[in-house]
Amino acid sequence: MKNAIYVCLKKYSDKPLLFLQSYCKENNIEDYKVFIESVDIRTDINKREELNKLKQCVINNEINNVYIHSLENISRYMSDNYEFLKFFNDNDCSVKDIEGRNLNAEVLKELQMMIELREEELYMNNNELETNKKNQDSAMGIFSGNVANIGTPYETANGKKRMRFDLAQNRNNGTQFFSIIMPTKLVETYGQEIQKGDWLFIKGNINSVPKKIEKDGKTINTKEMEFVAQEIEDRTHNKTYISDGQVIDNSKNEMER
Repeated sequence: MKNAIYVCLKKYSDKPLLFLQSYCKENNIEDYKVFIESVDIRTDINKREELNKLKQCVINNEINNVYIHSLENISRYMSDNYEFLKFFNDNDCSVKDIEGRNLNAEVLKELQMMIELREEELYMNNNELETNKKNQDSAMGIFSGNVANIGTPYETANGKKRMRFDLAQNRNNGTQFFSIIMPTKLVETYGQEIQKGDWLFIKGNINSVPKKIEKDGKTINTKEMEFVAQEIEDRTHNKTYISDGQVIDNSKNEMER
């Protein structure tokens, strides 16, 4: 015996089996073994008892032709159908449906292409979601106020220069302080010029960064907000400092206008 029928029966219908038996009769396929599953087509394809028995027969070279009603009868998942066909193809066993199609040759590559396209689409969607998440974690902000406390320049673990200072804003309920970080180029250009009391107008990124806090002997993972300056307009001295290293003398621009 080299032929087999494999079919998944639904509780309310045995039509797939009847169609297969009719197909075999019309095509003079008389000697075949029947493998019937009464399972939901959403059931994990690797957990189907009859299918696993059929696969073992194929491995033992007892079956080299399998007839199915349709791939839709095997599984509703494209990846399962691909895995189903690939097994038989890898073991030199043909799979045909009731339309007489050799699914190994006609459908396997098509399914593989569809899966690759879907994976590429998912990858692109994931990248877009990740980009959106990063955009949410890094938003543009604008601050203005007077320079208060000025820190000393320091280097990060990867050798980049940084410098912090506090910006004071007067509110009805008192003075609020915001910590500002200057990246490398601003440290080099404005870090030597910054003075306490300077009136600044700052544009930059508000970043959400991971932070670990030790509390009651436990490490708590949280996030804190930090403001990284990209452009600092020193309105006290009429200059603008940009994170790419440019220094613009605003007084000259006003005179030219």
